[in-house]
Amino acid sequence: MTKPIYTIFDFETSGLNKNHEDQIIEIAALRTDLERDFGAIHLSVQLEEDRELSDFIKNLTGLQEADLEHGLSEWKAVEILRSFMYDTIAVAHHYPFDSSFLKEAVPMDDPRNFICTRVLVKVCEPEASASLKDVALRIGYDLTGHHRAGNDVRCTKEILKRYLPIAAERGVDVKNLIIDDKERPLSYIPDFANVYKK
Repeated sequence: MTKPIYTIFDFETSGLNKNHEDQIIEIAALRTDLERDFGAIHLSVQLEEDRELSDFIKNLTGLQEADLEHGLSEWKAVEILRSFMYDTIAVAHHYPFDSSFLKEAVPMDDPRNFICTRVLVKVCEPEASASLKDVALRIGYDLTGHHRAGNDVRCTKEILKRYLPIAAERGVDVKNLIIDDKERPLSYIPDFANVYKK
């Protein structure tokens, strides 16, 4: 039986609002079966004309405008990511957030199969915080450099590896499952999603 192949990805963005208010500024992705890695990408994305990074984003990510000067256009970077994740299960820690920017940059269907690791954690530990930082702390993962796409992708891989067997043991299929809850209300529902309202 062949193992599923996952593409774990993360974006850093210029803010939290899609719809051309904000944009992707950094992309990282890792293709893996959770035992072996089959490639990775890390892309800087050039800021759109007349756009600047806020002090908040600079402090959060450590990225400066100069770091992005020679980056790819957002459209080109997302096209590379879409090709890289083709025919795999897309994984992100708060999948609806990342997929909203994916769709905004290149308006086409979201990946058909995905896993939101935030949902995965909520299924396994319903009372615990599902933030990437808090989960990393609980599983003993050193998340130095949080809010840099590559570091967050590697942490998300460890979360997927740790919690996927627990969900399977409980008979919960987390594929394409998202949760609409008060802690993080959904502003975007990905294509092919099964929404659980909490």
